Amino acid sequence: RAITIAPERPGALDAIARFVDAGVTVAIGHTDADHAAAQAAIDAGATLATHLGNAMPPLHHRAAGPIAACLQAESITCELIVDNHHLDPAFVRLVGTVKTADRVALITDAIAAAGAGDGRYVLGVLDVEVRDGVARLVTDDGSPGSLAGSTLTMDAAVRHTVASGLELADASVAASLAPARLIG
Repeated sequence: RAITIAPERPGALDAIARFVDAGVTVAIGHTDADHAAAQAAIDAGATLATHLGNAMPPLHHRAAGPIAACLQAESITCELIVDNHHLDPAFVRLVGTVKTADRVALITDAIAAAGAGDGRYVLGVLDVEVRDGVARLVTDDGSPGSLAGSTLTMDAAVRHTVASGLELADASVAASLAPARLIG
């Protein structure tokens, strides 16, 4: 059992503590939290970062934000979508340098379009267009919208992770042992 929560939301820290007490893995994600709010969530028991670097403020030298809090915390496992669209290879190398392999979890964030090719898809109630393998929300004006999941497969995630500069053994742990540990 796992839940992603934005720690800056009212009542989030109490919710995190209650979830942790109930044996639920709590992830920081889909958030506008600053560093202090993310650290408070970690202190309350959050142990996972939902697709680090996505749907959260970027790492900045004057406002470190949730990325720095998650990278600094030994207790946090960082999920990465390594498809060369969600994360730059240099960011993947940074995470691999800061976190041990068992604290990195490769995820696909795949939608129904994975393995199915380009075209239009539905994600919940949202229209998604996949073009050149990249899933984006359809906008009213036809411009490319936000990333909407991915078409990534785990074998490709491992290959991209190794191409980013991590060792194959570390990529293998991130693709198997770390996620397995998270789900018990």
